Amino acid sequence: MLQPGLAARQRYLLPHILPPPAPIFTQTSTNLASQTTQIQTTLDELITSTTELRDSLAAERERVRALCEEVERVLEGVRKREDEEREWREEVSGEVEGLKEGLPKVSRFGSNPSS
Repeated sequence: MLQPGLAARQRYLLPHILPPPAPIFTQTSTNLASQTTQIQTTLDELITSTTELRDSLAAERERVRALCEEVERVLEGVRKREDEEREWREEVSGEVEGLKEGLPKVSRFGSNPSS
């Protein structure tokens, strides 16, 4: 007769210690290999999409940078044109004031030369 502790060990521990039968082991191994292949495929797709996204973002960043430079050039041109226009107005205003000073002053209520 077996010792009581030994029988319990054989009944409960032995199934966990012994390797599984060959068909079960093969099936489990095949399932794990299949899952590993699926995971590798998904990982490769993720890497590819991440690379494409990174390249796309880099291209978009470059396009935005170029647009910002173009906007800065246009603004610089607008500012320069505003400065030129302001100088021109000041020049014209100065000429008009000079002409006003050069004209004889006529009174609205003064004597009329034709009377």
